Formats: sequence, C-alpha cells, structure tokens
Amino acid sequence: MRLQKEGKVITYPSSDELIAVIETSLEFFIPLTGQEYNQDYVCILKVREDGKITSYREYWNPLVSIKALGRANSFEPGSGEFKEGSK
Repeated sequence: MRLQKEGKVITYPSSDELIAVIETSLEFFIPLTGQEYNQDYVCILKVREDGKITSYREYWNPLVSIKALGRANSFEPGSGEFKEGSK
C-alpha cells in the first residue's frame, strides 16, 4: 500500500485528561489490486501521568478494507467469514 493522503486529525474532549479521542482518515493506493483504500479511523488513547501510552484502541470499517483488497465478492455478509475457496 502507498499512502496518498492524510486527513485532518480531529480531537474530541474527554472528561478524563488522560484519555484522548481522535478521528482521522487516510487514503492509500494498493498496487496489487489497483484499488484505492480510503479509511476513516477513531482512536482512543489512555496515557499515564508521565505521558506514556497505556492503552490504544483503533476503530475502522473492515468492509472498506475487504473491498479495497478485491475480496468483496468472496465475503459472506453477516457471518464475518470468507466463502470457501475464495482468495
């Protein structure tokens, strides 16, 4: 994958100063499939008083990834699994 563009980073307020909620987007090009991969992300970080990260969670849409990797037709909706014999 080649990174094409980084979206604006948006931070959201938290009632806990040691938790950061961040939203961003990234745009990639996948040479293998010739597809663009444009994904939105929401990240939640927890840090200690000294600033070291203690927890990182990232949320994104896996269906966008499946489509960009050229496997949209082999995915069984609702099952979370690929159809047998698919690449």
